[in-house]
Amino acid sequence: MRATTRTIRPLVLGVAVAAIGLTGCATGGSVESACAQTDWYASGVEAGARGHALTHFDRHRVACAAHDVAPDEAAYVLGRLEGLEQYCTLANGVEIGQTGGVYAGTCPSGTEFYFLTGFRMGHEIHRLDRSIDNNRIEAGRITAATDKNGVDEAAMRARLAQLDLDYERLMERAAFLEAETQRVIVGQAYASVDVAD
Repeated sequence: MRATTRTIRPLVLGVAVAAIGLTGCATGGSVESACAQTDWYASGVEAGARGHALTHFDRHRVACAAHDVAPDEAAYVLGRLEGLEQYCTLANGVEIGQTGGVYAGTCPSGTEFYFLTGFRMGHEIHRLDRSIDNNRIEAGRITAATDKNGVDEAAMRARLAQLDLDYERLMERAAFLEAETQRVIVGQAYASVDVAD
């Protein structure tokens, strides 16, 4: 396969971004010293706590290889596993889902179920919040159109009444999901304490 500008630019940009990121880790400011001085275990913990895939390490490897320095992959992997313990929780799944975040499939099988349970609940809350916002926007447009254009007022009032009902249902569903999420999180916390004893 022939390298094109399209394939080379992202690679060069990725290496440059990784090099800049590594530069911030060093006190001396050079990528070489950053590669040599980075606490790869701590870097792995941070990456895991953010839910980064193991391929995230490849950027470090490429940037350091340009300076004939090999980052400590074993320390990074161990740290990442510790970080994933922080990331792959039910509560964090809820938080990421509520913000409309995405899941890259990074949780180990033992914790993925809890994370995904929270993630799905959070995503449902996020979806409901967006529906509520869209409902408010539509109601505002209908009110403005009715005031400006003298549109069929009876039809507009009927639509506004329907939007009010939809809004109430959405708010009830969101409140239920929020309460259910808290119940599940507390239940998991108690189960964790029981297992630890």
